[in-house]
Amino acid sequence: GNLRAFAAFRWDEYDWQVVPATEIPTQTNAYDCGVHVMMTAWCLAKNKPVWFETRRMPEYRQLIANAMINDTA
Repeated sequence: GNLRAFAAFRWDEYDWQVVPATEIPTQTNAYDCGVHVMMTAWCLAKNKPVWFETRRMPEYRQLIANAMINDTA
């Protein structure tokens, strides 16, 4: 599935693009860092604006868990 393909992919750091982090949501507590990283990565991977709401972290946790369990993204 998608997760297996992602894990098997060989990255070439020369193909990476630096994205300025000037207008992304900021973490306001000590426990949502993983969700912020995952949501930022998802937005970048989907070529969408990096925008999400801190108040919706529980919802994003569920979306991430469902994507991992169901092998979807």
